[in-house]
Amino acid sequence: MPCSSYCWFGFGTCWSVILQVGKLPLPGSPGPHQLLVKVHYASLNPADYQQRKGETKHLLKYKFPKVLQSFDSPAS
Repeated sequence: MPCSSYCWFGFGTCWSVILQVGKLPLPGSPGPHQLLVKVHYASLNPADYQQRKGETKHLLKYKFPKVLQSFDSPAS
């Protein structure tokens, strides 16, 4: 069953283009010495905003789409 995920698709200032909801498979059961964490809330700080605008892209080697968080939704 897929879950809804916020995916980061590139650098820029238009949040509706670079940050979109996508579908990803649910993670499997954690293995030995692994932990599966369900995130209920997340926040952005000024450093996150600067990354999305591309101000730090010379420091980051992201491949896109970059998944920021996954969440379960009744609509998914």
